[in-house]
Amino acid sequence: MADGTRVGGETNITASTGRIKELHLVPRDVQPLPQTLAAIASADLIESGPAPCSSVLFLVHGIPEAVAASPAVKVLVCNLMTEANESLGLSAADHIRVLTNHARTRIFDYAVVNATPASAELKTKYAEECARQIVADVDGIEALGVNVILGNYLEEVDGVARHATERVSRDLLRLLRHTVEDDAVGLTA
Repeated sequence: MADGTRVGGETNITASTGRIKELHLVPRDVQPLPQTLAAIASADLIESGPAPCSSVLFLVHGIPEAVAASPAVKVLVCNLMTEANESLGLSAADHIRVLTNHARTRIFDYAVVNATPASAELKTKYAEECARQIVADVDGIEALGVNVILGNYLEEVDGVARHATERVSRDLLRLLRHTVEDDAVGLTA
């Protein structure tokens, strides 16, 4: 944690009042399955997030390097809201920066970022949990070399922020189709 203490286990981390400085796996040298590395190498699109578990994935030995080396389009679907004791005060660019630091290499080509403001009621509910809507700091994301796909991705369901999965899926498929068409044009030129 930022204060120098160490906390073990996801439940204990979430219950902690401190800010996470760095994550580690125990044991540290976890190896991915060969099938996982093969799937990454042959993927057309690799999507990560939304969730704090994305950072854990990038701690597995060999995964960040495999993702970075993959010819796939790599996309982070950014969280809608901060999470208590895990991402408090982090903007969308900060999330990407943290994941990149844990991976120790640049991972993402694109970030899917919500631009729709939450309702006053939703903001109040999340504020009670010491959470807030994540800031879509487009300039900060682009400064990291990541392209931004900005859209209306927030749905409020029973007082909870949820991704509009149909819109996110639609835009991921559009991105993949656009990327494949660009590659095909490049090959025939």
